[in-house]
Amino acid sequence: MAAREIPVLVLVFAFVGAPAAGKTEAASVAKEFDIPVITMGEVIREELRKRGLSLNDKNAGRVANELREREGLDAIAKRCIPLIKAQKKSAGKKKKSL
Repeated sequence: MAAREIPVLVLVFAFVGAPAAGKTEAASVAKEFDIPVITMGEVIREELRKRGLSLNDKNAGRVANELREREGLDAIAKRCIPLIKAQKKSAGKKKKSL
């Protein structure tokens, strides 16, 4: 009898809020439970690296605003989607067969 693959269900939790609202704390708790965490800050830092810019608040703010102006207000969130899909694919490799 051939093994059946169990489909992988991925839940995405989004923590949003003003500065100092507790997003980082919530992400820290998620990490303690081995829940993968992707932050929009990671996306901005990667863009800074691609452009060869220093990783500082001034550059991060400028690049984030530029991306939103050029690609829309959801530009940074959209750049998180491939990272989320990569996490799903990674989780799928760990799935078990029946």
